[in-house]
Amino acid sequence: MGVKAQRWIVMSDLDGSLLDHHTYAYDAALPALSALKDAQIPLVLNTSKTRSECQNLAKQLGLLAPIIVENGGGISLPIRPANGDPYGHTADVEFPEDLFISLGVSRESIHRVLDEIATCRSLRYRSFAQMSLDELRDRTGLDEAGAINAQLRQVSEPLLWEDSAEALAWFTKRLQRKGLTLTQGGRFYTVSGKHNKGGALHWVRSFFHSLWHMPVHILALGDGPNDLSMLEAADQAICVRSPVHPPLEGPQGVYSTTHLEGPSGWNDSLLNFLNEIKTDTSLEGLIGDETNFLSEDLRMTV
Repeated sequence: MGVKAQRWIVMSDLDGSLLDHHTYAYDAALPALSALKDAQIPLVLNTSKTRSECQNLAKQLGLLAPIIVENGGGISLPIRPANGDPYGHTADVEFPEDLFISLGVSRESIHRVLDEIATCRSLRYRSFAQMSLDELRDRTGLDEAGAINAQLRQVSEPLLWEDSAEALAWFTKRLQRKGLTLTQGGRFYTVSGKHNKGGALHWVRSFFHSLWHMPVHILALGDGPNDLSMLEAADQAICVRSPVHPPLEGPQGVYSTTHLEGPSGWNDSLLNFLNEIKTDTSLEGLIGDETNFLSEDLRMTV
C-alpha cells in the first residue's frame, strides 16, 4: 500500500518486536525511535503487558500517547502538555489511574471461570496467579520490579500451557462457552474477554481523528499470533521476524516481513517507512504540525 497524504501513527507490539524476545532490550531500535520523535509521529504501544509495565517503558522513551495493554483489554491515557508534543522528558510522562479505560472482563471474573473449569477437568498449566514471584522471574527473565509489574493484571490472565494439544482444544472451547478467549503470545497463552489488539486499534484511530480532525492512518508492527488482529486492522502492516514464530499469515497471505529479527528488524523497517514519508512531498506540512492535545481533551474521552 503506498503512503499518501494523511496523518500517520505507528503502533507496535513490544516483546519480540520493539523489545528483544530474550533480553527485553530496545537498543537496536534507538535510531528509528529517534527518527519518530524528530518527525513528531506518535508511537502507540499495543501489547500483552500490563499498565504498570508499560508506564515504566513509556517514561524511558518519553512517550505521551495512549498505551494499549493486556492484548487490547485496556487503554491508558497520558496527561499531555499544552503544546501537544507526543514526546517529552521522563518527568513529563504520567499515566494517571483515572485515565485508564477498561475494554475487557475483570481478572477476578476470569479467575472464577478458571476455577469452575478446574472442577470439570484437571489441566496442567501454570497461570501468573499460581506462580510465585521467583517462578515468574525464572519463566520470563524479568527482574524483580518487572515481575511485580507483570503480576498487576487487570483484564487478563496469562498461563504457561503444560498439557496436550487435545486438552488445549477442550480448554479453549470451554472458555468460549463462558465468553472468554485464549490467545497465543510469544511465551504464554492469555485468557481474556472478547477483546483484541485490533479492536483497540480502532479506538485509538477514532481518538486521534477526533483530536486532529483529519484522516488517521496507522502503521502496525508485530511478531506473534496475538498481533494478527492489529496487523489486519492497520493501514500498513509489518511482521517483525521472530526467533520463535514463523512469519505471520493474514487473510491476504504472508505479511511483509523484516529480514532481521526483533528490534533490529523493527528499526530497519521503521526507517524505511519514514524515508517513504520524507520523499512524498504531498505530506509536507503534516509532519510536525501537531494539533493542540490537552489533558482536558483526554479526560473527556473517559
